[in-house]
Amino acid sequence: MFIKLLMFNGILIALLLQKTSAEPFSYKEQQLLADTHLKLYIKRFQLIEDTQAREFEQLLYQLSDFAEADRIHNEKMKHKYELNLLKATFELALTNHTNAEKFNFLYNFPKIIPPYFSNFLMDELDMQYVNQKIRIDLKYLDLMKPDLQHLNLAEEIFYINYKLKEILLMQNLQAKLKGYKNITDGLTPQFQYILDKQPLHEALLKSHLNFLKEYVNSFEDSEIEEFKPEYNVLLRQLEIAENSTDNENKFKFLEMFNDTTTKFGRFLNVKFEEYKFKYYMD
Repeated sequence: MFIKLLMFNGILIALLLQKTSAEPFSYKEQQLLADTHLKLYIKRFQLIEDTQAREFEQLLYQLSDFAEADRIHNEKMKHKYELNLLKATFELALTNHTNAEKFNFLYNFPKIIPPYFSNFLMDELDMQYVNQKIRIDLKYLDLMKPDLQHLNLAEEIFYINYKLKEILLMQNLQAKLKGYKNITDGLTPQFQYILDKQPLHEALLKSHLNFLKEYVNSFEDSEIEEFKPEYNVLLRQLEIAENSTDNENKFKFLEMFNDTTTKFGRFLNVKFEEYKFKYYMD
């Protein structure tokens, strides 16, 4: 809902930047991009398995009929073999494939798994993606709270916060997607204006800045060592943006962050996917 300009599809970047980037897309960058996506899929597959096991354990406490418990267990775990096999295939690709083979595998793997398993897997992944987006929206709402309260929109904050948490708990994917799509129904024109305004409304612009500040400051020195000069420039622009009353300085920081024509910009983009999973998925 709130994050419209921060997301890039890493796989598309890998294919497009070879033709459009100012700085060549190096072998090392390709490896980082491919490996990051493979590792994230492996983590997502493990999360599916862990979630199913946890849900079954919770059901056991509610059931006295062992036959029914066994039936539910078989239903919950019926794709465990395929899931573990797919995870092992991804782990093999991670260690044994060339970059080109990795990208080809990432692009084509949905086509080579059985349809009955594919439907289950895509639904589970969609559930993860929408839950991640909702958690990020809740974070944005928290970051926007002081500005929204100043604009006398406290009731809107309560309403959106309640609805997002309600949708997050939904177990039915279609109901969750419908609820998330319609989340802005019933908002006042004033709040809708804040969400839709172009260029960004100051409240939303500040929340973008603060969200990215947490990400930019999350790096260990060893992670950013290769790009230390560029990283210091980004931190300096962040400081300027924070202390400036001119929104142009805030937009300049967002433009620097989103600039995938540079190796540093693409590095930030790839690591951003890891960051979102780490802090907004588990």
